[in-house]
Amino acid sequence: MSVSSYCMTKGGFRPDLENTEEFLATERVMNAIGMNKADLSILTAEDFESQFWGSFDGLFELKEIEMREELPMFITDASSRVQAQALLDTEETTKQLSA
Repeated sequence: MSVSSYCMTKGGFRPDLENTEEFLATERVMNAIGMNKADLSILTAEDFESQFWGSFDGLFELKEIEMREELPMFITDASSRVQAQALLDTEETTKQLSA
């Protein structure tokens, strides 16, 4: 289940997914990692998915450097890891050129 679908279901906008195995499995995972209490609000211009990731980053206090170090754990496929690393390297070069 995508984060977007999960957030829409949690927000009550996809009641058709509430009893699906995908949603229930995702809900179990979110409960296990403490993300079941992410507050999603319709009183902001920020979409549900952005709110979710903001809560996720805040809960786990993720830093870009730490995420780069943990990249092998996030992406286990070697080919995909090389592609992700190339993307990150390109982004870093762009930041340096902009500075």
